Amino acid sequence: MGDNGASPEGDLHGVMNEISTLNMVEEPLDYVLEHIDELGTPMANNHYAAGWAVALDAPFTWTKTIASNFGGTRNGIIFRYPKAFKGGESEIRTQFHHVIDIAPTILEVCGIPIPDEVDGVEQRPMEGVSMLAALKDANAAENRKTQYFNVGGYWGVYHDGWFTGVIDKAPWERHKQHIDPYKDDIPWELYNIEEDWSCADNVADKYPEKLAEMKAIFFSEAEKYNVLPIDMRGQAVMNSQVADRPTLLGDRREITLGAGMGGLKEGCFLNMKNTSFTITAEVEVAKDATDGVIFAQGGRFGGYALYVKDGVPAFCYNFVSMHRYYAKADKKLTDERNHIVVDFKYDGGGFGKGGDVTLSVNNAVWATGRVDNTMGFFYSFDETVEVGKFSATPVTEDFTVKGSVFQGKIYTVNIKTYD
Repeated sequence: MGDNGASPEGDLHGVMNEISTLNMVEEPLDYVLEHIDELGTPMANNHYAAGWAVALDAPFTWTKTIASNFGGTRNGIIFRYPKAFKGGESEIRTQFHHVIDIAPTILEVCGIPIPDEVDGVEQRPMEGVSMLAALKDANAAENRKTQYFNVGGYWGVYHDGWFTGVIDKAPWERHKQHIDPYKDDIPWELYNIEEDWSCADNVADKYPEKLAEMKAIFFSEAEKYNVLPIDMRGQAVMNSQVADRPTLLGDRREITLGAGMGGLKEGCFLNMKNTSFTITAEVEVAKDATDGVIFAQGGRFGGYALYVKDGVPAFCYNFVSMHRYYAKADKKLTDERNHIVVDFKYDGGGFGKGGDVTLSVNNAVWATGRVDNTMGFFYSFDETVEVGKFSATPVTEDFTVKGSVFQGKIYTVNIKTYD
């Protein structure tokens, strides 16, 4: 089985860094062209232009991430099961099924009943249905009559040969990003899949009664499978703060980490977006200058770091790799034991705003700086929170990952967010 379509996060002209799109930051074409030779190298986290996604998902409409049309959902699958295929090796099936139907199919083929409990733990009912009947007979009745779809503010439902869905904006139209979770005045589209399998002819105006029926089916399925309430805020809900989504740390606004702590994913850490914060580190350095990272979150494509370079403490905020903002001291650490504090005061007034940085050492201000923009929704899919080093890529090019290991001793790093 292939992926569910080509994806449109590359905006209309492609981007150097997909994380910029997820933070609703536009990369100007001049910026992309300036860095074009870096495409495909470790310096880029690039994504192709959305037009390629539309073309590659043809003849279906739209793209991956658009759950309300087939360009982002309809996908082929190849089965090899000689016992089921009596007529030959290359038969085609057209019955409608969903990826959740694969597991029930395997269980039925193996003669294993769907378990009610595993190791004494009661199991939720499996929502998929077996495809075995269709595999055995090209003319078998569809075993799946209904399937809802919902991703990032695009939703739809298939039922008995018909499909309806909602598309109120193109995925590259970030200026139309919704502030409110739900709008009820968005037009629905309707397609007769038996006659129009690629969803080219919207017949919503022609069949209003069928559209009303399909809308009711969607909301019935959405209620049944815990989809409600619908949230149309797209990428914004990647930030748990926006989505009001529970996190592992709950309401905590402070955490203290020790040397060697690392690999903490964004959702397992304090929410460091759209807020003021302090980073307080207790470290010991050598008299002949100590290098290395004290604390970092993220990497080359977005994040921030407190570090020491040639004995000089510094803070870097990397804004989606387009800008790096620094607060660097102009002198070296001289005391063996040091109390280093980064105080970032957020401007407020919305998401992704700027702030002022103060870097202090042993209760004296050593540097100040200005961060014009911050990442309001998301830092990284795979870069993590680290004490004493960078993980996969460096926040600042002052270090390689290998050379980022702190050469002194880190006692504790305390991180606190505040209003």
